Amino acid sequence: MENKIQTRYEEIPLEQLHPFKNHPFTVRHDDDFEMLVKSIQEIGVIHVLLVRPRKEGGYEVVSGHRRMEALKAINAATAPCEVCEMDDDHAIIAMVSTNITHRAKLLPSEKARALKMRYEAARRIRLSSKEKDSRETRVTETIGIQESISARQVSRYIKLNDLNKQLLDALDAGDLGMDAAIELSYLTTEQQCWVYDYFKGRKQMPKGTQAKKLRKAFEVGKTQADIPYIILVTQKKEESPVQTATVNPDIPVLDYPRISRYYPPDTSVEAMNDDICRHLEASRRHRNYGY
Repeated sequence: MENKIQTRYEEIPLEQLHPFKNHPFTVRHDDDFEMLVKSIQEIGVIHVLLVRPRKEGGYEVVSGHRRMEALKAINAATAPCEVCEMDDDHAIIAMVSTNITHRAKLLPSEKARALKMRYEAARRIRLSSKEKDSRETRVTETIGIQESISARQVSRYIKLNDLNKQLLDALDAGDLGMDAAIELSYLTTEQQCWVYDYFKGRKQMPKGTQAKKLRKAFEVGKTQADIPYIILVTQKKEESPVQTATVNPDIPVLDYPRISRYYPPDTSVEAMNDDICRHLEASRRHRNYGY
């Protein structure tokens, strides 16, 4: 069980306040921030900052980074704070919980980093605790209950930390879906970089089904040379670059401009021809034999 912390109220000069180490949340100077600044100017700080003393001097902000920045924006001298003594792990838990609860807009990458920090801190506390949980409740289940999400969602967000920065940025921008991001997080860094470059050249990120196919392909030993073909056969039927002629259904019509968009600019003609032949052969087997 997490112990309740004892606090005391103080007005602390802003120059003595320091951001939390490895703080996973970004203070964005957007419309919401401007509304916060205006609110503080008119009625003051409603919710005081939660801070803890630093060994180096001053105080570390556990909760209230946006309020601290808003106070700096209006040139305030001090900030109203609740001061508490907390070790690193309990401070991380308090920092993550308060920010997830009170922040209306969180990027997936921010939530992923925060929940990973929360998970690792909770595990360290549990391992060092003399009183073992008789129910052996999983840490993800405990976090899920406290943060009002499922244990599965906690695990999924934590897994996102295995994505490289490019794919995480695509997820934050809304170009990459959550399901696809989870599938791609199982790839190596080299494979992720290749997948990102491949799809960026087509100005779109892989969908969930494509990402799942890619993951399975790499797991069974497929190489990057096989990926264009995998992408071809996972396209929707109406988007397929291989179409059937209306005059003679046995003669396929190839849309070469569309085919070329599926390949990096330096792809050889031989490689494209090999992929096209494999695709046509697979289509013929399916049409004639049903597999």
